[in-house]
Amino acid sequence: RPHTRLADAYVYTENSARAIAQYKKAINVAPKDAEPHFGLAELYRRYGRVKAAIREYRVAAYLDQTNAYYRYRLADALIHTGFLHDALVELTRAVEIEPADAFYRYWLAELHLRRGEQHQALAQLEIAAELADQDDYYHLRLGALYLQLGQAEKAVRSIRNAIRIRPDNGSYKHILGEIYLRLGRNDAANVCYEFAGPLDAYDQDFVRRFGAEAGW
Repeated sequence: RPHTRLADAYVYTENSARAIAQYKKAINVAPKDAEPHFGLAELYRRYGRVKAAIREYRVAAYLDQTNAYYRYRLADALIHTGFLHDALVELTRAVEIEPADAFYRYWLAELHLRRGEQHQALAQLEIAAELADQDDYYHLRLGALYLQLGQAEKAVRSIRNAIRIRPDNGSYKHILGEIYLRLGRNDAANVCYEFAGPLDAYDQDFVRRFGAEAGW
């Protein structure tokens, strides 16, 4: 794949015109090779040519039908242009290809949320958090979704998992305190606030944004 490798090098040096020319040469030499189509799509996307990028992503995904990342990038471009149903098809396929990869399940959950499909999102996010047991953000995001759905006790479990992973994060402890406060468990809330300590401006903003996401 010399033309593809050369094109990648031109991308690295931000010589887009030569990169496009080399990707197209690679496609002419090996029209059934998905990689240059994907590289061309990424380049088009970088320079705002989203429709052209979608066209190349589709070809790449067709040529390499077991590549979940190609599907994810296609879905991302489709979301950018408002084609949420088509994006859902691609992200669902990515999850089918890589069912044990939490990353694709997380973004499928986010798309379900964008479409107002909270329970479908919850199903994917629960699996994502289980698969990525050491990813504090997935547990935090799951906790916010539980709160949106009125499942505060499950949210407590998720936030406690996030704290287990990041015990030094005071904002997580403060969030747990806020949940306990809303559950009427004032003593537990005060303990969380004490362990959280004073929050700086960044952490205070983080807690506010979490509250908005959770529907407080």
